Amino acid sequence: MDKPFEYKGKWFLPHQDEEEAVAGILKYRPNKGLTLELIGKFEGEDEIEIIYGVIGSGKAVTLYNSFIIKQEFMLSEMEMSTYLSNVCFIGGWFDGKSDLMFNKAKVSYAHLDDWLNISSGFNIKHDYTEFRTQIEYVLPQFKKIQVEDSFSLTINPTAKGPSRRLIQKDASIVQKIYMVFETKRKTHYDEYLKRIFHFQNFLTVATQHPIFIKELSMFFKVKGDSKRHEAKVYFQLTHIPQQKEELFPFDMILPYREIKDDFETIIKKWFGFREQLETSLHPYTSVFYAPFLYISDKFLNLSRSLEAYHRDFINGSHVSFVDRCKKVVKSNSRIYNPTLKIVSIPIFAKNIKNFRNDFTHSNPLTSRGKKYLKTHKFSEYLKVIMAVAFLVEMGVDKKILKNKINTSRLYVHMRHKLK
Repeated sequence: MDKPFEYKGKWFLPHQDEEEAVAGILKYRPNKGLTLELIGKFEGEDEIEIIYGVIGSGKAVTLYNSFIIKQEFMLSEMEMSTYLSNVCFIGGWFDGKSDLMFNKAKVSYAHLDDWLNISSGFNIKHDYTEFRTQIEYVLPQFKKIQVEDSFSLTINPTAKGPSRRLIQKDASIVQKIYMVFETKRKTHYDEYLKRIFHFQNFLTVATQHPIFIKELSMFFKVKGDSKRHEAKVYFQLTHIPQQKEELFPFDMILPYREIKDDFETIIKKWFGFREQLETSLHPYTSVFYAPFLYISDKFLNLSRSLEAYHRDFINGSHVSFVDRCKKVVKSNSRIYNPTLKIVSIPIFAKNIKNFRNDFTHSNPLTSRGKKYLKTHKFSEYLKVIMAVAFLVEMGVDKKILKNKINTSRLYVHMRHKLK
């Protein structure tokens, strides 16, 4: 999903025969989405729920929720039209929204392999005296977690072995890990996406880096056929952040290895609290996915996250913002205060409230430079405070979090008060 493509093919509507198809090109750009350029037009249709296609390789394609964005009339009376599509399924034809039912989804996330860091399958030996290298590889076992009665999540390692060539110059084994979401009964595409994005948000909190989907496949069965068929899914990735090539354990707040033994319990809670987490988690993760947000907007989103978390997990009754802030900060201060060094929690909470009010009500700023630096500092503090609040709520060991925060490379600038 993070790679562009172009496919030539023929395109038609579900009520049409394939002989009535219109020639065109399907283009995908991750940050711009899907466009279908036709030599012609679907008559009388400006908004179309389903478009069928057959691309050059003979694969069936379904475009879901499309609408026309451009029409051109050539001097030769040839008509050109361009449609924008929300979702593309390559590998099957679906009748409509109600037909988008699946049994399984396979997802590759950015930095998933870095976060898991499962390297037990590799055994590499060097003998420098004889210039000999021996590489052995065994595919690690998958780990399946029954998150709910009807929903399971699997850590699924795969590997691509070395190829053999007539002229051999190199040999490589590439391991790639997918997360597999599976339901006992057919489940709608929209519900699968909610679960896929919810796990993505967990990775964002655990790594403190923006995570996005790199590959997505949905699996379905056809009546009269027991085989599962695969449909590759593509849609627009609104903001693809600049990614590091690799994340190391000291680049994260909580690598998988630190919670390996408790991961099943933690992830069950994460999905069990999915609805309850929405109002506090979404404004929190937005600061990672919107790189062009003003620092004041990032601060306000983090403040909103803190307030919603206190309301939904600690005290739902009417409480002042300052009291909510003091309670959330104090509850886990022993974990992060060796790094944050908050001298007075009441003063800190009052400062957060005052800054929030300034930005919310657009009060004049008497010292813009100083205000900017303080806003950035408070935002960085709130990112740590809320990450810890979420993870402790899910049952992560406080000692592990304290150790990681106070040794991670993420927070060097805080520990040493660097700007």
